[in-house]
Amino acid sequence: MEEVVVKDSLGDRMKSYENVTRQYLVPKQPVIVRIDGRHFHSYVKQPWVKAPFDRNIILAFQSAAVKVCEEISNVQFAFHQSDKVSFFLKDYKSIEDQMIFKGNIQKIASIFASKFSNHFNSIISRLVREEYNNEFSVSFGEFDARVWNIPKEEVINYFVWRQRDWEKNSVTAYAIKLFSHDEVNLLHTNEKKEKIKTIGKDWDKLETFLKRGSAFKKVIIEQKIKELPEAAIKQHVKMNLMPEDTVERKKWVVDANPPRFEELKDY
Repeated sequence: MEEVVVKDSLGDRMKSYENVTRQYLVPKQPVIVRIDGRHFHSYVKQPWVKAPFDRNIILAFQSAAVKVCEEISNVQFAFHQSDKVSFFLKDYKSIEDQMIFKGNIQKIASIFASKFSNHFNSIISRLVREEYNNEFSVSFGEFDARVWNIPKEEVINYFVWRQRDWEKNSVTAYAIKLFSHDEVNLLHTNEKKEKIKTIGKDWDKLETFLKRGSAFKKVIIEQKIKELPEAAIKQHVKMNLMPEDTVERKKWVVDANPPRFEELKDY
């Protein structure tokens, strides 16, 4: 007897509406995902924030970025500046590589935004609570994400642009902390630097990550097997290795002293 297939006409129709706006990345091409804080000009007005560079906020951004890098396999590099983190993804190391969610732009944007928001808010709440002994509440930080393809030749130039943007904004933030808005508003970046020096301060002597942002990359480290997660320890023991033996593994790290990307493009 022939099987009767019942079509779900309502479900098919609803799916057809959804599919109209479903867009995909071009496969085997570089991808940039940029996380951007929503209304962070208001977020940083909380009473516990230390302008112009709050260390807890910076650490939360750095730590959340590392978490996202660890959790999404296509990420190759990331860069943090201000309230933004840019991730470089690729799926062309080999022909078998695939982009997450098959390149579905809406899914990639939503998962990056949700993961980053979750990690950032968890981390910043803990940091502020620990430093101020529960004196302050912490507002919820919101983030959006945008996703797009970029030519291979432009990947480094994208990060040069983001770093230049941060240098300019960092100088402005430092100057506005020391002078009134009217005193520095019409000055160019170098003029702001010189004005800062007139009161004995020097933007150029700030820590590197406050001037050039923070970079995130994978490095090879040596680690004792006994220090690995339990599942990894069991796997190595099955290979007749001892807990005291050392193995090489890749680890995401924060580079708080990145070079100027335009001067070291093979970074």
